[in-house]
Amino acid sequence: MKTLVRTAMAAATFAASAVLVSVPSASAAPATAAPAGAVSHGKTSESVRALLASRPAGTRGTNDVFGPFFIVSANSGRCVNVKGAATGNSVPLIQFDCVNANNNKWFFIDVGDGSFYIQSASSGRCVNVKGAATGNSVPLIQFDCVNAANNHWFLIDSGDGVDLFIQSASSSRCMNVKGAATGNSVPLIQFDCVAALNNLWFLST
Repeated sequence: MKTLVRTAMAAATFAASAVLVSVPSASAAPATAAPAGAVSHGKTSESVRALLASRPAGTRGTNDVFGPFFIVSANSGRCVNVKGAATGNSVPLIQFDCVNANNNKWFFIDVGDGSFYIQSASSGRCVNVKGAATGNSVPLIQFDCVNAANNHWFLIDSGDGVDLFIQSASSSRCMNVKGAATGNSVPLIQFDCVAALNNLWFLST
């Protein structure tokens, strides 16, 4: 049976200084209508939950924490990265080589409504849809892990047992590599959750 973790991208030595901040619990976020061609909205796949549970990282309040993981593009083989390892709010997210650096590593924090916060191991901030906008091509940034739907993400198995869609609870759109480009420093955006490689990701340790 396939696993959602394809390969070990780096030695399993993670810095003890990885940042985890408290995050608020959440009541169920209101579902929004999925755009045409999108995957099902509103529930993280059980197969993904099983994977996350294989790497527990304690709790924050009532929230279970898992990780850290690399989040790897099925299109490029590059990782979700906080640009320049900056720690402030509104820093863009990009794809970059999957080197063993904390700004390439992410914790998944169970919100309790079927979604997760995705929290940077380097900054303690979360993957966020800029301005809570709901359209296509909106940039993804890191931002404080406040209890807002544009900080919440569903992790949905694509059906192959390996790749997953990472879908915003606020817009029903998916984490996407802009223009399906494969190089370093390409921005991450949200886009309709169609079956395209630049919409698909896998988790690695």
